[in-house]
Amino acid sequence: MRALVLRAAGTNCDEETCRGFELAGAEPELAHLDTVIRQPDRLDRADLIAFPGGFSYGDDIASGRVFAVKVRERLYPRLRDAVERGVPIIGICNGFQVLAQCGLLPGPDAGEPWPQTPPSPTFALSDNAAGCYVDRWVGVRADPASPCVWTRSWNDLTDKRVAMLPVGHGEGRFVAEPPVLDHLE
Repeated sequence: MRALVLRAAGTNCDEETCRGFELAGAEPELAHLDTVIRQPDRLDRADLIAFPGGFSYGDDIASGRVFAVKVRERLYPRLRDAVERGVPIIGICNGFQVLAQCGLLPGPDAGEPWPQTPPSPTFALSDNAAGCYVDRWVGVRADPASPCVWTRSWNDLTDKRVAMLPVGHGEGRFVAEPPVLDHLE
């Protein structure tokens, strides 16, 4: 299984992400976003795709914005094709913000096709309500009936109640209109 980990200036945890995939039995490939833009067929060969965390391009405009614009403008069709092939894609921290802003999240309703062009973002990750950077451990519960490839085996790995995961962000407050929340539910 080939895992493609996309990095850019300012990302971090990309080496750890590669190591995690390696420990899980995958063959990781760490590639700079500009390299993948020049050679998009790398996405076609990937069985897993990861967008790691960090402060891509310094987060000078907003978290993940520059990375997301490059992905949206240059790689959306290939990423959409990967999703349609069933390739799991994970966005960690800043990477989740990239996926949200480039049009891959939340995705279409079940059974609907993916749009040919990137849709406009339907939610945002805004400044934390506390107005400061948050760095702590949080308990996360996975629904045992979830089809999510990233969490479906948690019940085998945890005490079947809560997994403790680290969070660290300045823009992590999920903001969406009620119809988007209904769609996600």
